Order: sequence, then C-alpha cells, then structure tokens
Amino acid sequence: MLTTAIKKIFGKKKLSPTELTVLFGGHSGNSEFIAKESFKYFKQNGINARLADMSKYNFDRLPEENFLLVVVSTHGEGEPPSEARKFYRRLFANDTPDLKKLRFSVCALGDSSYEKFCQTGKEIDQRLEELGASRFLERVDCDVEFNQTAAQWVSTFLGKYRSGKPKNTAANIQRNNNKEYFGATVKNRYALDKTAEPLVYHLVLTVDDKNFNYLPGDSVSIVPQNPAALVSALIEKLGSTPENQVTYKDKNYTLEELLTKRIEITTISKRLLERYLKISKNPELKKLLSDEKKFRNYLETSDAIDLLTDFPWKGNLDELSEIFRPIQPRLYSVASSIKSNPDELHLMVKLICLQVHERTRLGACSSYLNQWIKPGTRIKLKVIPNKAFRLPKSNQPIIMIGAGTGIAPFRAFMQELVAENQNNPAWLIFGEKHAHRDFFYQEEWQDLFDKSTLTRFDVAFSRDSAKKIYVQHQLEKHAILFYEWLESGAHVYVCGSVKMGHDVRKAAISSLSEVLQPGAKAVAYIEKLEEDDRWHEDLY
Repeated sequence: MLTTAIKKIFGKKKLSPTELTVLFGGHSGNSEFIAKESFKYFKQNGINARLADMSKYNFDRLPEENFLLVVVSTHGEGEPPSEARKFYRRLFANDTPDLKKLRFSVCALGDSSYEKFCQTGKEIDQRLEELGASRFLERVDCDVEFNQTAAQWVSTFLGKYRSGKPKNTAANIQRNNNKEYFGATVKNRYALDKTAEPLVYHLVLTVDDKNFNYLPGDSVSIVPQNPAALVSALIEKLGSTPENQVTYKDKNYTLEELLTKRIEITTISKRLLERYLKISKNPELKKLLSDEKKFRNYLETSDAIDLLTDFPWKGNLDELSEIFRPIQPRLYSVASSIKSNPDELHLMVKLICLQVHERTRLGACSSYLNQWIKPGTRIKLKVIPNKAFRLPKSNQPIIMIGAGTGIAPFRAFMQELVAENQNNPAWLIFGEKHAHRDFFYQEEWQDLFDKSTLTRFDVAFSRDSAKKIYVQHQLEKHAILFYEWLESGAHVYVCGSVKMGHDVRKAAISSLSEVLQPGAKAVAYIEKLEEDDRWHEDLY
C-alpha cells in the first residue's frame, strides 16, 4: 500500500517548515487520500511538511515554496475539478510570478476511459515548468487503480532525502473503503413521469446509523452490479457456465459473481484494449488502436461483449479476467436535506438505455437502482462531500441553474432552507426537453413559489417550440435582473453536463457584457465571483 511503500524509503532527516508542501485538489477524495497518507507519514518521522487544499491555498506563497508535491484529479472531459479551479486559474494567469526557486513533481489522477486522461495534472506540470520551476521528478499519471503508481511516485520523490536504514516500527496505514460505506435500505422508488424518455426515477433510501450525515450539495458513491442480461451474454460468449471458478486479484469467484459484482464490463477503456491486445495479439485490434479517432469512437459505443465479439480470443479465463479493472462506483447528487428528511436520502436517477449495435445497452448503476433492486433491498453507499457546492452561510440570494437531473441538489437546497427557516431569495432556472413530462418535482417548485420561499423560477423546454430554448437563453433574456441579483450578493450554482456548464458561463459573460461594457469586464466579473466563492459548479 501507499504508506508502506513510503515507509520503506523515507528516513529521519528534518526539513524546514516550508521545505515540503503537499498540495491536493479533487472531488472524489482520492487526491486528498494520497496527500494525507504522505503527510501523515512525514509527521510520524519528524518531517516538517505542510498539507494544503487547493481550494484554500494562499497562492501568494507559491513563489516562496521550496518543494511542492501536487496531487490533482481531472474532472469530466479534461476539466480541473471545482476544488482546484481557483488555483488553476491563478497559475495560468498572465501576471503569475516566476517560480525559479520552486522544485516540484505532479501526481495526476484520472480515468483512462476518458480521452483527456489526467489532463489537469499534465497542464499544471507543464505550466509550472513554463514559469521557471524545476521538475524534481517526472509526473506520474494514475488510473482508477492508483495505489501502486502513487506509492512509487511518493517513495521515489522522498527517497532523495533518504538517510540510514528504514524504520522497522513503521505502522501499516491503508485505506479501508468498507469503513467509509454505509448500509442503506431502499424504502421507495418510482418514475417521476412514466411517459418520459428516458425514464427518471426518484429513490428514497433509509440509513439507520447515528454516524450517517450529509449536506445539500454532496454526492453519494454507489457500487453497482452489472446488468443480468449482459452477464448472461458474456458467459455464453465465453462458452462457459455461471458456476465456473475464476481467479481475480488472488481471490476465487464464480464466473457469474465476477461478471456481476467485481469487474467493469459496461464500459471499456484504452488501457483495457491495450491489455487485451497484449494477450490476444489481434492484428485488427492493433490497427484500431493506431487510429485515435476510430478507437475513441469505439470506446464510446462498445462494451465488453463487443470487445470479445469484434476481436475474438480463446484463452484462459483467469488471464482474461485480470485485464479488466474493478467495477467503479457511480456518483449521484443528493436530492434531499437530512434536516427535512431525518435518516433518509433521496436520489433522482436517469435510466441509461441505449440502442447500440442492434443491442440494448444499459447503464450499470442506473439499471441496478431503477430496475433490479426492490423496496427492502440493502445497498452500500458512501457520502462524497462537495465543499465547493454549499449554500451560503448568510441569507445571501441564490441563483440555481440546472438541466435534467441537475435539478437534484437544488431540491436539497430548498428543503434545507425551509428546515432552517432561512429566507434567502432564491431563483431557479431549469431546463429539459418537454414541460408535460420533464418538469421534475413541478408541484414542489410551484408550492415553494406560492409560499414565496422560491422567489422566481424560469424554465426552458427545448422541444416544446420551433426554436430550441435552453437555460442559457433564459439567463440572456433576463440579463439586467441577473446582474442586479449578483450586485445584491447572490451566489450562482450550476449543475448539469460539462457542455451545459460551459454554455451557461458563456451566457453569463454575454449577459453581463450588456451591462459591463466592454466584454473583458464581464469575464473579470465572473472570475471575481469565483475568487469570492460565489460561482459554484457541479458538472459531469
């Protein structure tokens, strides 16, 4: 494990208070985990290191840093995570001072199934060098299975300070994911509108644990099970049986359990294709991997059964199973306030159901939650705090801009305000396809508006008129009102797809440009909102 690897290499030499800073930024908790494991070990060995969160880091001290270890994840399609955005923007500003004194190394975290794998870490690594800093150790790029790579990076870096023999009394510190998960019971589940395409479900989960807590703006991580039809098809494609014994990461499973609960089969990644090529030696797969555009398209439209169908290989099941990564948790925004619904957690989950290659492809977690489990079923979930998407501490106005299931955290926001008897002026801008079937929680929003808890709401249903209207158009339509709310201290919250988030930002700049001529002032205005923690994004 990470800490163990560090212990074997690190010695007792003390550094000055500012000699080594471990700086982290990310949303899932992995970057923070790696940074904290390193920092904890340093403290145990008398090292005067600092641990710093990018979202709170004082950028003015960067030119005075001596050694900087950066651990940062990448969000969506190559975007910096919200927790790192402020640091990222300052780093890439035109007036950033030179960093000739600084020596650094970057540990970039990402998911190789995305095209821009570890993009934020790569960009920070390059920018630090451009500013005159010296790369003390080459950047490492960590996939979702990061322990070994991160441990090697940390131990190699720290090995440069190594003196004497390793301490034999070092503790064995490792992450225990089981302790982070809570058991939850499905209390209720129903489609918000049975005519919607795709269907969107409301789930009510109960958690009977005194330590369970969450805040509006948080997400929950749920480890799914793969669709039964896909599992059966794969077993048939492999010419095997459900009871066949398979070894995966030194543990024995039946083939059915392995495919259902242990490995990722609804999506594939470049790394998986490369591993499969190594064992299959398939020339057609080698040809595909040499064409960037074609293999990226293949990743977006294919799953494990496509891989085995398109590039057949008859080999050992144990060898084949080892190339697959463990099944990955999926994140969902919390759609409730625990103060309004004690011991409950509400989610809204869109069913992913696509027709690809003449087959119906289901999302692993959305089908698991919406089709396979029933009321009374026990599942495990972990709360993922989102400190960058919190309600203001005072009664400042809030502007909530969401599309589709991006409305979920705003339902939680409003429940929290009602439970706390707070009277923040609240403006909702919501968008979907059709008003008659996609206006999620419409009666709740109307009730909040009638009671003046919700000050204003504007909607954009893109398929209900000849000209498509989206949330950003509502922002531009009410440009002056938008500016007035901002001038009164409003916080802006944007939740939805990465593309939607970009469009909203452009619309905000366009709207403010009407009031703040020229346009450059509008850009600076938005950046100042971010600097003051008044512009919040939760994009996926």
